[in-house]
Amino acid sequence: MPKILPMPFSYFSRKYRVVAIETSCDDTSVCIIDKNDKYTPPVLIGHIKHSLDTTHDGGIVPKKAHLLHQQMVGQTVHDLLKNHRDQPVSLVCATRGPGMNASLASGYEVAKGLAVGWNVPLIGVHHMLGHLLTPRMFNWQVGSVPIDPLQYSPNPLFPFLSLLASGGHTILVLSSSLFDHKIIANTVDIAVGDAIDKCAREIGLKGIMLGSVLEKFVKQGQMFNSYASLTKYPSLKFPDPLKDIKGRVNTAAFSFAPFTTSIKENIAKKYPNATRNNICEVIPLEHRYQIAYEIQEAIFDHITKRMRSAINPGYISKTMARKIKDELRKGKNYERTKAPREDLLHIKDLVLSGGVGSNLRFRDKIRESFPNIENFHFPEPEWCSDNAVMIGWAGIELWENGIETDLRSYSQPKWSIEDLTKIEGWRNQKKNVN
Repeated sequence: MPKILPMPFSYFSRKYRVVAIETSCDDTSVCIIDKNDKYTPPVLIGHIKHSLDTTHDGGIVPKKAHLLHQQMVGQTVHDLLKNHRDQPVSLVCATRGPGMNASLASGYEVAKGLAVGWNVPLIGVHHMLGHLLTPRMFNWQVGSVPIDPLQYSPNPLFPFLSLLASGGHTILVLSSSLFDHKIIANTVDIAVGDAIDKCAREIGLKGIMLGSVLEKFVKQGQMFNSYASLTKYPSLKFPDPLKDIKGRVNTAAFSFAPFTTSIKENIAKKYPNATRNNICEVIPLEHRYQIAYEIQEAIFDHITKRMRSAINPGYISKTMARKIKDELRKGKNYERTKAPREDLLHIKDLVLSGGVGSNLRFRDKIRESFPNIENFHFPEPEWCSDNAVMIGWAGIELWENGIETDLRSYSQPKWSIEDLTKIEGWRNQKKNVN
């Protein structure tokens, strides 16, 4: 990674146009963004997205996703540009990683071809950087920079926390600057979106975005049934992964696989004749509503609990506090391991992004769980799931901070956000925006 060099104000003193491509998983997305200069908000000119229909596949099929991108990337770029030829393109951005290798390469290689054909710079963007910077694309304010109260700038300002919750990732990240990101908590098994999708299938739900399908199903149950009907049946017993026990307190991690196992076991025990094909007939609709409500609550409660442990390592749950009190009352010694982490209670901004972040109930729980956070940044649901806009905006931030990507670079299916600038392929800008 080259040393980041500050760029003069005149470098970004006139309007430029950006084309961005996102193909990390099973969505083909392309957008155009205009930017007048470094100190004015961007303008979204157009955005097109095509999603793979996974309704009958029970999940993402990488080969089908690859074929979708091969069919649609070039066509989508063409469709978007044919109506916006009033200005030449000055910068091309594309997801470089992480993600599914064939999917990434489909979009990234097209982006490199466009950069060569138009003779413009290329920015290979980290997918998770796109998610955590999304609010800064749409939220600009005057007076948020203390050293220059008249400057127009994107929000949140660094440092801030981000929970990136999707079908492929569940990470809590501390971002100290555009180039400095630390993972505070990660999943030890599967991502929350993957778990929600699997649980939704177990109660007979279908669709291409099962997290949204489950959320709508829960709302439907609340709309047409009283709360009493949502608790009509005995509550299912869900696990409490990574809970506090003696010798293991405040684990800064997530675990979602136990929820998928538990819902299968609960249904098999209550409805032994239920299968994927007949579950809607075997399980009463009211009980399906209740199961959907309970699993959604359990998963979101797990996330907020583990986030609280990560943000405030000194926090002790009520259950653990009672256990400690009982042991002390009995005359037993209780030695609690000192937390090796500093607390993050001084951070006042939290971003919630990724597909699961669009869930309104989840947003409410996040607000309720963190009174120390002053500013919650929730992108519009459309921009929580994978999209090219977040890639374009992240590319703009990288470009305006003095770097671009070498044309000899290649996609990176495994790429930690902590290693953003450590992989090969970055370089200092050599020429002005065309």
